[in-house]
Amino acid sequence: MKKIPVILVLLFSSLVLAEDISDFQIEGMSIGDSALEYFTEKYIKKNTVDYYNDKTFTPVENDKLSFFETYDAVTFRYKTNDKEYIIHSLTGVLIFKNNVRECYLEMDQIFEDLSGMFRNANILEKEVTPAPWDKNSIKTDIIFVLESGWVAVACYDYSKESEKDGSIDHLAVE
Repeated sequence: MKKIPVILVLLFSSLVLAEDISDFQIEGMSIGDSALEYFTEKYIKKNTVDYYNDKTFTPVENDKLSFFETYDAVTFRYKTNDKEYIIHSLTGVLIFKNNVRECYLEMDQIFEDLSGMFRNANILEKEVTPAPWDKNSIKTDIIFVLESGWVAVACYDYSKESEKDGSIDHLAVE
């Protein structure tokens, strides 16, 4: 799978009413957990990626692991040099290769689910913008702003040029 740089905080799990993002899980993981509860240090280091200029946090990409039930990939970030590998952000990714219309349908369903969970959130209007790393590609997102942070659901519709470079249309719960 093409490595997908994701830059937002992701949390989505069950249909439970809550207002704190730390109550939610992505494939069993939560913000504040040690990644060592799920992975060995060797695995974490092997799957570390380096696509951010800011080195405050280190991203780790995990593609198609056997315990994933919902997502095709999960990325987490920990504070660089943290020997406990405390998770500070999570992103779940669903791939929609050449099928961005399905991505938008799934996005709408997840929006409905999140609306039920985050009833007191300030919901920012759906926004369509150029993707952060490719001005010819499109990112469509909806953001839920909570007192404890924010959650976004986004579809990335890559340009034909980006697809030639290996980028794949996808949905991210961030």
